[in-house]
Amino acid sequence: MGTNANGIMYYVSALVAIIGATSYQIVVKKVPSDLNPLVSMIGIYIMVLPICLILLLVLGRGLDLSAEIHKLSWRQPALAVGVIMMEIGFLLMYRNGWTLSTGNLVTGAVINILLVFVEVFGMGAELQIKSIVGIVLCLVGVGLLNSP
Repeated sequence: MGTNANGIMYYVSALVAIIGATSYQIVVKKVPSDLNPLVSMIGIYIMVLPICLILLLVLGRGLDLSAEIHKLSWRQPALAVGVIMMEIGFLLMYRNGWTLSTGNLVTGAVINILLVFVEVFGMGAELQIKSIVGIVLCLVGVGLLNSP
């Protein structure tokens, strides 16, 4: 799979992410408001484990599982914390009046602005004019969405 921006997986990976994120947003908004968010998360991840194991059996033919397990690092617990915060955050946003269209759009815009700064100041990327214009447009869009 690698980093080939011209290969079919470049587009397939984006499509999978779009379908997953869209279905996630729709379903998380429908989680009953009287269900404790942490119990909801436990239920989700009880299902995630067998689904991943089945996918690993189907798609992981020839995979050296022992070698893959040895590649695990501090990143998995760090991702777990981020995922928990994201899941609970969206669940609570929708329970507190955010709509599907504005909740995801506002958080997405702010996240993308933050990631531009992470790339520039944390990863040495060059801040381009188009990024600055994009940030300004995101901020204007978020302001318009939240205006009366």
